[in-house]
This record gives sequence, C-alpha cells and structure tokens, in this order.
Amino acid sequence: MISLPADIDVEVRKAVQRFWMTRYELLLTKLVRERLYDSACLLLSSRNSGESGEYEEPSTELAFRRLLASLVSQARAITTA
Repeated sequence: MISLPADIDVEVRKAVQRFWMTRYELLLTKLVRERLYDSACLLLSSRNSGESGEYEEPSTELAFRRLLASLVSQARAITTA
C-alpha cells in the first residue's frame, strides 16, 4: 500500500497511485511473459472497498482467474507425478 502524507493534493495522490499501478503491471507482465513467473495477479482496491472484498483487475493477463488456473495446473502436475 502506498502511504502518502494527508496534506497532498488529490490530483497528485491519484497521479502517484496511477504511476505505481502501471509500474507493478509492467513488472508482473514482464515476469510472466519472460517465463520467470508461471503466473501473476494484480488486484487493486481502495481502503474502504478492500475491506468488503471489492477489487478491480486492471489487466486481463494478470487476472486472479489466470493465477488460480496456473496454481491448479501445478498442483495437478505434482499430484499425478
């Protein structure tokens, strides 16, 4: 979670959050595409909506469903080996 001083302008705060969201998305996408990671997931939520389980997935390539499918596939491969 990105912690910023309370007195920062709302637009600056949003710009910083977008910057970090983009950086994480680029990093995770690169790790998956270069096959350094089998899969990855990027979920975003606000403090308020996160407590109730609400989130957004900014990238379909980094969706939770894909990560879960990868984990299930790996588990099946291990148990059948």
